[in-house]
Amino acid sequence: MNDYLAVPEVGVDPEPLTTMTFHCRVAEAEALIASGDPLYPGWGDGLVAMVLCDDDTTAWTEVKELLTDSYCYLGPKKLISLLPTSLGDG
Repeated sequence: MNDYLAVPEVGVDPEPLTTMTFHCRVAEAEALIASGDPLYPGWGDGLVAMVLCDDDTTAWTEVKELLTDSYCYLGPKKLISLLPTSLGDG
């Protein structure tokens, strides 16, 4: 692991690594990070980094759920209330 990224270095392949960082409750972050690849510790409590790949290994439904939950955790309540019920239940 290098000093400035929350995710491990990926071999010697010069291809860029795409990550998404999101917020969640600390207990949930710990559980997600414990599940391992593609989830890694973020830069602080309640932050999780997820490696995104341009292939079939990225679970895009999970990405949508994690980002929606992160927005519902941090976003303005007035705007969260405008989300469709199926999105704002996180």
